[in-house]
Amino acid sequence: MPEGKNLEGARSVVVRTVANVLEAQLAEGALLAAGIPCAVEEYNLEGYWDSLFVPQKGWGRIRVAEPHAAQAREIVEAALTQVEVSEEELEKEAEETDEIPEEPEEKT
Repeated sequence: MPEGKNLEGARSVVVRTVANVLEAQLAEGALLAAGIPCAVEEYNLEGYWDSLFVPQKGWGRIRVAEPHAAQAREIVEAALTQVEVSEEELEKEAEETDEIPEEPEEKT
Protein backbone atom coordinates (compact mmCIF):
# COMPACT_ATOMS: atom_id res chain seq x y z
CA MET A 1 0.00 0.00 0.00
CA PRO A 2 1.81 3.13 -1.17
CA GLU A 3 2.25 6.11 1.15
CA GLY A 4 -0.94 8.08 1.53
CA LYS A 5 -3.34 5.32 0.42
CA ASN A 6 -6.54 5.13 2.38
CA LEU A 7 -7.11 2.74 5.23
CA GLU A 8 -10.47 3.13 6.95
CA GLY A 9 -11.08 6.22 4.83
CA ALA A 10 -7.99 7.98 6.21
CA ARG A 11 -4.42 8.40 5.02
CA SER A 12 -2.30 5.41 6.05
CA VAL A 13 1.07 5.75 7.75
CA VAL A 14 3.87 3.34 8.61
CA VAL A 15 4.02 2.63 12.33
CA ARG A 16 6.74 -0.03 12.33
CA THR A 17 9.23 -1.73 10.05
CA VAL A 18 9.37 -5.43 10.90
CA ALA A 19 12.34 -7.75 10.60
CA ASN A 20 10.45 -10.91 9.62
CA VAL A 21 7.07 -12.52 9.15
CA LEU A 22 6.83 -13.48 12.84
CA GLU A 23 7.14 -9.84 13.93
CA ALA A 24 4.55 -8.90 11.31
CA GLN A 25 2.09 -11.49 12.61
CA LEU A 26 2.62 -10.48 16.24
CA ALA A 27 2.14 -6.79 15.42
CA GLU A 28 -0.92 -7.45 13.28
CA GLY A 29 -2.49 -9.67 15.95
CA ALA A 30 -1.92 -7.10 18.69
CA LEU A 31 -3.40 -4.30 16.60
CA LEU A 32 -6.44 -6.31 15.54
CA ALA A 33 -7.01 -7.40 19.16
CA ALA A 34 -7.04 -3.70 20.10
CA GLY A 35 -9.57 -3.00 17.34
CA ILE A 36 -7.13 -1.14 15.08
CA PRO A 37 -7.30 -2.23 11.43
CA CYS A 38 -3.89 -2.48 9.82
CA ALA A 39 -2.14 -3.53 6.65
CA VAL A 40 1.00 -5.66 6.49
CA GLU A 41 3.15 -4.56 3.58
CA GLU A 42 5.79 -7.15 2.65
CA TYR A 43 8.70 -5.96 0.53
CA ASN A 44 8.33 -9.24 -1.38
CA LEU A 45 11.83 -9.64 -2.72
CA GLU A 46 13.00 -12.87 -4.25
CA GLY A 47 16.19 -14.84 -3.71
CA TYR A 48 19.43 -12.92 -3.97
CA TRP A 49 17.96 -9.47 -3.33
CA ASP A 50 16.16 -10.72 -0.24
CA SER A 51 19.43 -11.63 1.48
CA LEU A 52 20.87 -8.19 0.75
CA PHE A 53 17.84 -6.00 1.39
CA VAL A 54 16.14 -7.53 4.45
CA PRO A 55 19.08 -7.19 6.89
CA GLN A 56 19.35 -3.49 6.01
CA LYS A 57 15.74 -2.42 5.47
CA GLY A 58 13.61 -5.09 7.15
CA TRP A 59 11.10 -7.64 5.92
CA GLY A 60 8.14 -5.30 5.61
CA ARG A 61 6.06 -2.58 7.23
CA ILE A 62 2.91 -2.21 9.30
CA ARG A 63 0.48 0.55 8.27
CA VAL A 64 -2.53 1.96 10.08
CA ALA A 65 -4.91 4.84 9.50
CA GLU A 66 -3.23 8.08 10.55
CA PRO A 67 -5.62 8.82 13.46
CA HIS A 68 -4.57 5.50 15.10
CA ALA A 69 -0.81 5.93 14.57
CA ALA A 70 0.29 6.95 18.08
CA GLN A 71 -1.75 4.26 19.82
CA ALA A 72 -0.69 1.66 17.23
CA ARG A 73 3.01 2.41 17.78
CA GLU A 74 2.61 1.84 21.52
CA ILE A 75 0.70 -1.41 21.01
CA VAL A 76 3.18 -2.80 18.50
CA GLU A 77 6.18 -1.82 20.62
CA ALA A 78 4.67 -3.53 23.66
CA ALA A 79 3.79 -6.66 21.69
CA LEU A 80 7.24 -7.01 20.16
CA THR A 81 9.26 -6.24 23.29
CA GLN A 82 7.43 -9.00 25.16
CA VAL A 83 8.95 -11.59 22.83
CA GLU A 84 12.42 -10.17 22.24
CA VAL A 85 15.18 -12.56 23.18
CA SER A 86 18.84 -11.60 23.13
CA GLU A 87 21.44 -13.61 21.25
CA GLU A 88 23.14 -14.35 24.58
CA GLU A 89 19.93 -15.89 25.92
CA LEU A 90 19.57 -18.00 22.78
CA GLU A 91 23.19 -19.19 23.01
CA LYS A 92 22.78 -20.04 26.70
CA GLU A 93 19.62 -22.00 25.99
CA ALA A 94 21.33 -23.84 23.15
CA GLU A 95 24.23 -24.80 25.44
CA GLU A 96 21.85 -25.99 28.16
CA THR A 97 19.94 -28.16 25.71
CA ASP A 98 23.07 -29.48 24.03
CA GLU A 99 21.94 -33.07 24.37
CA ILE A 100 19.83 -34.52 21.62
CA PRO A 101 16.80 -36.21 23.14
CA GLU A 102 16.44 -39.89 22.49
CA GLU A 103 13.57 -40.92 20.28
CA PRO A 104 11.07 -43.25 21.90
CA GLU A 105 11.33 -46.84 20.88
CA GLU A 106 8.67 -48.04 18.50
CA LYS A 107 6.29 -50.57 19.96
CA THR A 108 5.69 -53.61 17.82
